Amino acid sequence: FPTAWVYVAGEPAMVRGFYLPDLGGGLVIALDAEAGVALLDYKLSQGTATVVIPSANAVARDLLVQRGFSEYASAPRMVLGPEVAWKAELVFSRGAGYCG
Repeated sequence: FPTAWVYVAGEPAMVRGFYLPDLGGGLVIALDAEAGVALLDYKLSQGTATVVIPSANAVARDLLVQRGFSEYASAPRMVLGPEVAWKAELVFSRGAGYCG
């Protein structure tokens, strides 16, 4: 992904999150709120008009509301087979319906 952005922090320095602007709606995944907010903030600075987040990510929701976004639709998370353990609070922007 040549257009990917990564958030690097800590000692030793490590990748704490990434933003893939060319994957669907622009996937943002982060290991913590600091990285997620920084990457989502950057995504928003690029003129993004729509962001899809899991309802469990209150940090992303609060940032979006502060920026003037409002919820206009919701949908259940669909699964086929056994429920998969996932950490919705680490998804700061869904890439597409099939990932994040």
